[in-house]
Amino acid sequence: MILTVSANLHNREKYFYVSLKECTFLILSNHPEHSTKMERVIGDVNLFISVENTTKIGELNIMIAESAFRGLGYGNEAVLLMMAYGIRSLNIKEFMCKINAENQSSLKLFKRYLYEYFILTNSLAQLL
Repeated sequence: MILTVSANLHNREKYFYVSLKECTFLILSNHPEHSTKMERVIGDVNLFISVENTTKIGELNIMIAESAFRGLGYGNEAVLLMMAYGIRSLNIKEFMCKINAENQSSLKLFKRYLYEYFILTNSLAQLL
């Protein structure tokens, strides 16, 4: 897996976005069949930053859009890298996530990192 970052997601040559409130990393496959950079994009991991009582909190979400790459550890590695980046570079002290109650893969992934509280929803519409 290659995790890259870009100053402008609209520019297809760059693969990350960082601001004071959010950070997005695109997840690229290093599979030999993917010859161009855009063919290698298989998903993304996002960190939305908020502050509560002077504590920086990072809300993580992950998407592996290409189904052939799900269950292969790409999401696991991307979450670990984003959490490390958040702690080391952005001074994030706490992490949270919102997960659809039916998304067993994401529930398992975040429980692995000892996430204790989840906001479980039945649909994304409830989050908006």
